[in-house]
Amino acid sequence: MSNGWEISKDTWDHMQPAQREWILFETVQKVCQRVECLETRERKASPWPNRALSFAGGVVGGVLAIFGREVVGK
Repeated sequence: MSNGWEISKDTWDHMQPAQREWILFETVQKVCQRVECLETRERKASPWPNRALSFAGGVVGGVLAIFGREVVGK
């Protein structure tokens, strides 16, 4: 999660406290925006594709487990 800044420890140690606070504020704001975006996307998305794909994955995994047990077990 980079905003274009790469700050080394030496640079951070030599910064003014106001600059440090501003960078921390901007970082927290960006994190909040990303979390809000993810939460909004979750609410807008329909849950049925996730459930359907989870069910299909369980079926495929079960079939492969049975097949593997039959082939390896012999």
